[in-house]
Amino acid sequence: MFEKALRGIFASVTLAAVFLIANGFLLLVGERARGRGTREVAELGLGQAALIGFAQSLALVPGFSR
Repeated sequence: MFEKALRGIFASVTLAAVFLIANGFLLLVGERARGRGTREVAELGLGQAALIGFAQSLALVPGFSR
């Protein structure tokens, strides 16, 4: 449904560079936050679960999956 629009957006070298830089910052933040502790699924609130789902949906965007 959005194929043409997405192809146009991701065909830009500048946007690809921006996504890769943003991905690098996200990975850096994730690595630094990794050792801060763990929570069980039952302990998560609705907002936290939504944030996790949003972060997982970024994996669908080229450049954010790794």
